[in-house]
Amino acid sequence: MGTGIVSTDPHTLRRPIAPSPTPGDGLSAPRPCPLISVAVLSYNAEATIQDTLDSVLNQAYGPRNIELVISDDGSADGTPAAITAWLEKHREHFHKARAIFNEINAGVSRNCNVAWQACSGEWIKTIGADDLLTADCLSTYVDYVLHRKDCDAVFAKMRWFGAIDRVTPEPSQLAFFDRTAMQQHRLLRYGSFNFAPTSFLRNSALASVGYADERFRNIEDLPLWLKLTRHGHKLFLIDRITVNYRVAHSISKSSSRFVNLPFLLELIEIHSQQEP
Repeated sequence: MGTGIVSTDPHTLRRPIAPSPTPGDGLSAPRPCPLISVAVLSYNAEATIQDTLDSVLNQAYGPRNIELVISDDGSADGTPAAITAWLEKHREHFHKARAIFNEINAGVSRNCNVAWQACSGEWIKTIGADDLLTADCLSTYVDYVLHRKDCDAVFAKMRWFGAIDRVTPEPSQLAFFDRTAMQQHRLLRYGSFNFAPTSFLRNSALASVGYADERFRNIEDLPLWLKLTRHGHKLFLIDRITVNYRVAHSISKSSSRFVNLPFLLELIEIHSQQEP
């Protein structure tokens, strides 16, 4: 698969910078500020990707603490040109920024892997090129994981906008995140719900389970959650909205994603056969 890469000049890269303490807040030193990779996945997102990228740039966490990796899955519209123009204007604000333009449309699972394997941050926040991060998204996750050393995968709430106005997970779904990793694994084998847009994953944990399963071209999340939980990585939840989730035609909201039950049952059967 051929790719082209737009990236910052290595001489312009900066070390992550911890925010200065607020006067009078009682802090003697700034909190740790690990480098976070934000992986933006695009496919025919010309109309929305600049808003998505702006939401990354405007993070309260500070763009100099962010490695931005954009992976385009062979878009046939003006998405590559929009990405290039945006990077030319804003790349200098980031610790590091690059775009990968895949020549062939290989599906969302492969596009995830291309982006994730290019990330060097301790944690990876993935976002579709039609969704938006809240301004405190990354700060919220970092504050959480700094106090939960046992956490390798954490999620949050998201607000749907566009064709649907709602907040998920639903109250009835919250108990899932109180389960152990193995209990979560058993539940995921028989049913799931959409929380992928809010994922915040430790890079090393993602690598340890082999990233997304590329046998499933358009469903990257459920196979990954099954692998993570099977290997003992519990999925945690923050009770706060961190993502605005656009409901429209996109890489992650096609109708087939939710109604192709035979495909999902086949997927679950494959992973159930891998039980120890």
